[in-house]
Amino acid sequence: MDNDGAAKMSSMAEEMQIKRLSLNDTYLHIYLENKLVITAPLDKFPVLDEGSAEAQAKWKITEDGIGIRWEELDFEVSLPEILGLSE
Repeated sequence: MDNDGAAKMSSMAEEMQIKRLSLNDTYLHIYLENKLVITAPLDKFPVLDEGSAEAQAKWKITEDGIGIRWEELDFEVSLPEILGLSE
């Protein structure tokens, strides 16, 4: 890959970083740096779905910027998993 290709991949990776998220009774909404919003049904993640609102509110973005961790629930999910791109 040439330098232009590497720079484009790096830029694309930065744009796919998680900026913030929100949850309601039905959905998990993930807001990315590139302004896209990914919405997934909360019942797709039983541990998260069954957690208390207080535990759900205590999340942090993983160091790589593409995952979310809920320490209290001992649960982590990444963008590839949410999008069905990982096993």
